[in-house]
Amino acid sequence: MRTRFTDLLGISVPVMQGGMSSVARAPLVAAVSEAGALGTLGAAVFAGDEAGLRAEIDAVRAATARPFAVNVPLFLGDLAWWLIEQLAAAGVTVVETAGRSPAPFVGALHDAGMLVVHKATRVRDVLSAQRAGADAVCLLGGEAAGHPGPEQVSSLVSGRLAADALDVPWLLGGGIADGAGLAAALALGADGVLVGTRFAATREASVHPAVHDRLIAASAADTVVVLGSVGDHARVLATDRARELAAAEAAGAAAAELHERYGDHLFRTVVTEGDLGAGVLACGQSVGLVGDVPTAAELVGRMVADARAAATRLAAAAAGA
Repeated sequence: MRTRFTDLLGISVPVMQGGMSSVARAPLVAAVSEAGALGTLGAAVFAGDEAGLRAEIDAVRAATARPFAVNVPLFLGDLAWWLIEQLAAAGVTVVETAGRSPAPFVGALHDAGMLVVHKATRVRDVLSAQRAGADAVCLLGGEAAGHPGPEQVSSLVSGRLAADALDVPWLLGGGIADGAGLAAALALGADGVLVGTRFAATREASVHPAVHDRLIAASAADTVVVLGSVGDHARVLATDRARELAAAEAAGAAAAELHERYGDHLFRTVVTEGDLGAGVLACGQSVGLVGDVPTAAELVGRMVADARAAATRLAAAAAGA
């Protein structure tokens, strides 16, 4: 499947796996890239661990010769610059950035030979990233896991608003877990899709089997948005822990308490140990489309086949067949 995004990255499937903290480790990243899509390594978990980050990058390269990306969160400037320094030294060629404007960072990334795919939740923010020099952008709809922004506009609407305004290759994310979603994004004008939650439910993801079981059992309605009261909207699986967090927020808990309850360190405990009572679990509404735990290659293959089937249905409808 060829688009401007596949041409830019030198890949064969217009699917980018989200750089999910703790979940997207070398086995998943390499498997996604080897299948023809773009795997993305979650790097923030290696903050301050130069040897660990380099070993993880080397592990990806040992498993695939195909392109892959590394996630660089920008909301903490010191961490962002440290990661950029480490990735430049390691010869990484693609980064996924998010969290704030990439403008202060794009020049250094380009000087280091890296392509920049910037992820944002509002149309005006991806347009700003385009002006700042991002090589590609990803627009997340309100259905997405993690931090989908305060406006909570669906990917269907966001995608149409962005389509005529963007000149660089762009991806659509949020609510996409299969080939029909990929075909829909392409029909909207996107050059591909970003997929997170569905890749968390693959065999190579660094996720405890108990978490996989919970993802399979969940419906599309089993997520909740928290931290909105402090301007940090986050979509998570509707576990007892998440409901406790929402209740504390409704009762007027301070930002420090809310972020401590949400904490990324707790997320790592949940995904690695399977203890869903230990913390919250970032999860998109596409969890309702998760019915099994295939390999990453099987999932990518299904997405391609199903997208082609959807395109055939569309062509038949257009032809009046």
